[in-house]
Amino acid sequence: PVIEMPAQAITPQDIQRMQAELSRPVTLDIALSGAGAPLWSGSLRVTQRDRGDFTQNSQQALEACPGEVDGTSRYGSMQSRLQLAIMTTSVSDAGQVFRVTANWTRPERECGQPSSQKTVAFEQSVTLAPGETRTLNGDAGFAVRLTRRR
Repeated sequence: PVIEMPAQAITPQDIQRMQAELSRPVTLDIALSGAGAPLWSGSLRVTQRDRGDFTQNSQQALEACPGEVDGTSRYGSMQSRLQLAIMTTSVSDAGQVFRVTANWTRPERECGQPSSQKTVAFEQSVTLAPGETRTLNGDAGFAVRLTRRR
């Protein structure tokens, strides 16, 4: 036999508590890595209304190919970009739910060929209780490690 429990009603006090928790700033310690190497680490403070963002861009000349003397095989430049956006979306019994959007663009080049880029991007939701750490993984070893401060 299956025993069904009555659904628990949400009270106005529950709604007020959830709204207060969503508007309270939460600090997340973050580490981004790709292809086994660290890319960035730092912290962002977020609420439901105010997301935390991080963007890093770099552009530089291409390296010379082996045996190249005059630079004739260089085409374009090397560009890389790292982007992260995080915001609180809801509250559950297990903690706050955060929406994480991450993007990593990196150069790819073979000597004598024009430069090109590869991009890894993902958007995921993750639930974190105070003090909890979770890692979100994408392609090419791209990872976002999040720790919610207490």
